[in-house]
Amino acid sequence: MVKTCGDGEDYSFCLLKNECFRFTNTDRPVPILAAGLSAARAYLRDKVRSILSARCREGFPC
Repeated sequence: MVKTCGDGEDYSFCLLKNECFRFTNTDRPVPILAAGLSAARAYLRDKVRSILSARCREGFPC
């Protein structure tokens, strides 16, 4: 089913070439968790933020 706009009608169409095909695996994929920033990058991010916020307090454009 597909909608062409949020309040439009639902349309049904067949995306597969073989209409008899049915998915047999109904298991969900295992989610991959993001590792996030390394400690060094997090430190640099915080350092840059502190420098920029200090410049804003001194009247420099941020």
